[in-house]
Amino acid sequence: MWRGTSQLLISTLEQAGPHPSCIVRRIAERYSHLYITVQISEPLGFDGLQHTPNGSSGGRASASSSPSSPSLSPLRVSVQRRITGRPQTVRNAGVYVVDLGSPSTSPSESLASLTARVTAELFAHLPILRDNRGATLVVAMRLLPDPGSVDVGVEAAARTRDLVLLQLANERDLEVSELVDLVQNVGDASGRLAVVSRARGRDNSVVALGIKFQASGNSVSTA
Repeated sequence: MWRGTSQLLISTLEQAGPHPSCIVRRIAERYSHLYITVQISEPLGFDGLQHTPNGSSGGRASASSSPSSPSLSPLRVSVQRRITGRPQTVRNAGVYVVDLGSPSTSPSESLASLTARVTAELFAHLPILRDNRGATLVVAMRLLPDPGSVDVGVEAAARTRDLVLLQLANERDLEVSELVDLVQNVGDASGRLAVVSRARGRDNSVVALGIKFQASGNSVSTA
């Protein structure tokens, strides 16, 4: 996916899990042709990276040459702050990656709140995808697999975790089919969003959906 673009935007709007700078380092070191913009939801330090003004879509900033992060010094990475659901202002990326987590990684968040957050992010990127039909939005989050879609052991573990979440917090994880429905319900007078690809992490718990804009009367290859 990264080979076809020179501009990548990563929104790490969920703070649980690996520190965002670790993820960016892995991507930047493997794909040296990328210019990466990172958006974070909290005004926290982002080790070794130079910050740009809030909401800025301006020039790319070189990574800081801080001794604490020498591996980032030659890479073109900039950092911004963006609140979840606010309109996306970076308009020239080829791929937009949004990491949204789940109730099981953020126990204090209800399923209803998560669903609203996902929907807000989809609408935040709708104008970008509508105006740039070559751009792709990737939504990555922990999801409950649809029955029979993964290995029996993986599904059993996921269902057990979901049952514990239900018993302890009266909440549950979002299912893949539910996220697909959320995506397909986002649109405007000129068209709607459509899922064009799917990928799973090594443990099959984190799912990434590739999303594009589908104009009314036209079709895209869906997944």
